[in-house]
Amino acid sequence: MKRCRLFPLLLVACSVGAWAQVCQAPATTEELTYFRFMLLNLGQAGSSSARQQAESHLAIQFGLNQQEVGIIDGAAQQMASLLQRENRAFEATSSDASGPSAATVENLAAQREQVIVDLAARILNSVRPETADQLRVPGHIVANAVHGGGH
Repeated sequence: MKRCRLFPLLLVACSVGAWAQVCQAPATTEELTYFRFMLLNLGQAGSSSARQQAESHLAIQFGLNQQEVGIIDGAAQQMASLLQRENRAFEATSSDASGPSAATVENLAAQREQVIVDLAARILNSVRPETADQLRVPGHIVANAVHGGGH
């Protein structure tokens, strides 16, 4: 009898665990185009209310649940923090008449790109599989349009 009472709990635990353990393929170059756009826009939103408004539009567009909105909000906050650090670095090196060096700019750009790749992977691996699939689509649509496939 004790086993019968534990079975529903085990079933729920396995189903929740299976959703959380889905490992998505890394975002492609095309998909990263959209993640870059989304994360930079959310990171530059200016205020938390502006970011929340943008996130509510994403929730409607992609059918995000509250947990998924929270995941994207966390990524947006990390992007905002990175952009603030970049601005401070530019301000610190811009006081020199020659401005920031090419190496400094390249280094900051490479760091930003790696953060975008990491945040995209975190988002894709944290949301429901169907949401991850939907978040991948805009990058392909833009790539098709740019490469002439959108006639």
